Amino acid sequence: MPEPLQVLIVDDEPLARAGLRRIVEGLEGYAVAGECGDGRSALAAIEERRPAVVLLDIEMPELDAFGVLGGVRDEDAPAVVLVTAHADRGLDAFDAGAVDYVLKPVDPERLRTALGRATRVLGRTTAGSARPAALDRIVSKIGGVQRVVDVADVQWIEAAGTYVRLHLASGPVLHRTSLARIVEGLDPTRFVRVHRSAVVAVREVRELTPAGHGDAEITLRSGERLSVSRRHRAALARALGSR
Repeated sequence: MPEPLQVLIVDDEPLARAGLRRIVEGLEGYAVAGECGDGRSALAAIEERRPAVVLLDIEMPELDAFGVLGGVRDEDAPAVVLVTAHADRGLDAFDAGAVDYVLKPVDPERLRTALGRATRVLGRTTAGSARPAALDRIVSKIGGVQRVVDVADVQWIEAAGTYVRLHLASGPVLHRTSLARIVEGLDPTRFVRVHRSAVVAVREVRELTPAGHGDAEITLRSGERLSVSRRHRAALARALGSR
């Protein structure tokens, strides 16, 4: 049985934290790693406890959710689900790198869905979970033009604001989605996250070299070099070893 994913709950309202705790504790495969009532303590808890997922209230005094996201070191970065009372903050959530957002008052089934999305982004499974079939093609729609991209042709993917940039041998292609959402649909045995803003096709990696402080650098078949954060280095090494 896989270990339960640790979930940190961050909200300045005690009743909201209690409600989120009840929902998480009722879900198989997840455990509450702790609670924080403000953004600054959340940053400290993320660094100390290294939760897999953070349920993060957007509006908090002193340091809001976006301040927290901006302060998280890449090696500590969890999958983040933003919690908000305002539906119009959804795009802000994805721009900030969250994997999903849920609205207050929180519906248990909607939170279950969001946690499932976070789990898939992390490349993990929980008890009773199953990964859906991986994407085999991506349809990009830009300026009224649809372009079909075979996932097998993708060398690496980088975050580009509200888009991702698909790097192919023929050149880059923009696709309107978040990096977290596209990672959710990729085969984790073929693609691996190397940085909070980059995913690479394992087959394209030709060299992995240390870069100090636990970080590393990879060289792709194309000759491009990408940074690998300490948080993602072990997963990349495992993926390379399983090719």
